Amino acid sequence: MAGDQGGKSMTITTRIASGVTVFRPEGPRLVYAVLDSFVEQVHQRLPEEAPRVVLDFSAVNYVDSAAIGCLMDLYRRVTDRGGRIMLAGLEDRVARMLRMTGAHEFMTIHDTVENGVEALAEQGAR
Repeated sequence: MAGDQGGKSMTITTRIASGVTVFRPEGPRLVYAVLDSFVEQVHQRLPEEAPRVVLDFSAVNYVDSAAIGCLMDLYRRVTDRGGRIMLAGLEDRVARMLRMTGAHEFMTIHDTVENGVEALAEQGAR
């Protein structure tokens, strides 16, 4: 069942704002058990060329080490296509985990999705 954190799937909402793809995982925990579902949905919806992506983590209150590795893989996939990826709406606990692992050095973190979209939209306009 989608969104069931005890199962293997997760609901991800996708929208386009100012040419930026915004992915929002709807479950509170981005963990190993749901990563296959997360990756599959994001990869299916990821633009082929120069993707500009904001991951809206406002509904996520916990990530495990497997999820952080997954984010690093997603970062590589996006940048290999000439794109940029940013994180937004992180709860303190999630932001702390990303800082502890150094992930924040690769992906810019914005307080709000709107700020992330604006930053990427400006870069795309150059």
